[in-house]
Amino acid sequence: VAEYGWGVVVKQDVIQAFAMRDRDLKVLLPAYIFFFIFFITIFFYTTRLINGLRKREELIESQKKALLDKEELEKFYKAVASAGEHIIITDFDGKIIYANKAAEEITGYSMKEMLGQTPRLWGGLMPREFYEKLWQTIKTEKKPFVGQVKNVKKDGTEYWQDDYITPILDENGDIK
Repeated sequence: VAEYGWGVVVKQDVIQAFAMRDRDLKVLLPAYIFFFIFFITIFFYTTRLINGLRKREELIESQKKALLDKEELEKFYKAVASAGEHIIITDFDGKIIYANKAAEEITGYSMKEMLGQTPRLWGGLMPREFYEKLWQTIKTEKKPFVGQVKNVKKDGTEYWQDDYITPILDENGDIK
């Protein structure tokens, strides 16, 4: 092989190729580094932009859901507020936190007078056992209580009322 000069030529070509490569690398390396950094930067900002758009879409969807929830809540409120039946909402201790217009009309007490009071304001005329059963059913068994109750209006007029009292439970089954 050496006779024909192939080995020498091959060696020289390899040496020249490496020499040329070194020269080209010295010239091209800064360009490679620049383009590498440029593309990494473009990738980084594109990723941030895409993530920002996703978050914006999620925020818009969340706001749409909140608006729908608010609209549903407003419908519920209007239905309860305008119901012809006496509706009150109490806290865990039985203190009134909401009363609809019908409750005001039936009992004779204004919402302002009812807030923070218990239904004893117009009730309390039933035997003790009745109330024990009522609280046992609602607080301990966490079930609705149905019964007929004798009440008294603000003006002293007694009246009977069919009550349907139900506890409001959270996702764990505890009374809210």
